[in-house]
Amino acid sequence: SESFLGKIRENLVGSECLLYGPGINPKKVEFPSSFGENLRTENLAVLYANNMWGGGAGESARGPREMTVVIPTVMSPRENIPIRPIDPKKEGIIALYSRGLCKQLVCFQNKQPVWNKVLNKHTLSLGPRTRQASVRNFQLVPKDSADG
Repeated sequence: SESFLGKIRENLVGSECLLYGPGINPKKVEFPSSFGENLRTENLAVLYANNMWGGGAGESARGPREMTVVIPTVMSPRENIPIRPIDPKKEGIIALYSRGLCKQLVCFQNKQPVWNKVLNKHTLSLGPRTRQASVRNFQLVPKDSADG
């Protein structure tokens, strides 16, 4: 359908989410390689990881979640490297990231909050960008950044 920008799908445990662009799902056709540029693109992946406090997909009462966001490399303001996997388990964004093939990808991670002894909880300073503290607030920084 031309009436949407994309679809978000997550795995059963909620630890991986994928944003798909419009196009044909390769799992729903017999010969997906014959559809070329009509196959849907994978535009973004969000990966939640267990952290040392035991959190996973979402906020744990014991600590902050760890999140990685992966997008295809941006070539120009309106163009990125299209990732149209015929077999998403081998060629998709998550597969490329898992195998360390990040040449086509840009990776971000959430900036980790620090423990505040006075408040007895984790805090993340977002400056004037937020009016109310929330466990849902996060800030993305480049994966290899010292701020991460």
